[in-house]
Amino acid sequence: MKERFLLFTRHLSLVSRPFYTLSVMNIFMHGEFAIDYRNNPEISNEKLNELFGAAWEKHTYFDFMPVLENHSLGYVCAYHLNRLVGFVYLAWDGAQHAFILDTTVHPDYRRRGIGVKLVKEATELARGHKLDWLHVDFDPHLKE
Repeated sequence: MKERFLLFTRHLSLVSRPFYTLSVMNIFMHGEFAIDYRNNPEISNEKLNELFGAAWEKHTYFDFMPVLENHSLGYVCAYHLNRLVGFVYLAWDGAQHAFILDTTVHPDYRRRGIGVKLVKEATELARGHKLDWLHVDFDPHLKE
């Protein structure tokens, strides 16, 4: 069976594309600073809530640990000088489907490719688990 990369828009239309190969580099240079991408680092609710509070206007405190420990294939964090500036996680059905969720970048670090790189790293993490399907919801304007 061929590996497939599934994209679902919020309007529930479906686009199916083959998985693509990505080169993995742990530290990316963005302008004058380096972003360090880490798979499954030790992380705290405090740091995640700080990031989500800055990034999402209506965010309220959330206990991320049960989700990350019990329903996650893995997650990727982006750091600048050890400051958490980005996050994405892979929810998992326990079999062949994973879902890219909660892609978040701190407002001070947006428009620098960090969110794109987080999704690429999450894709590689899913590929390492030999899944058949990787799903992601996105707004239509992000399709291109």
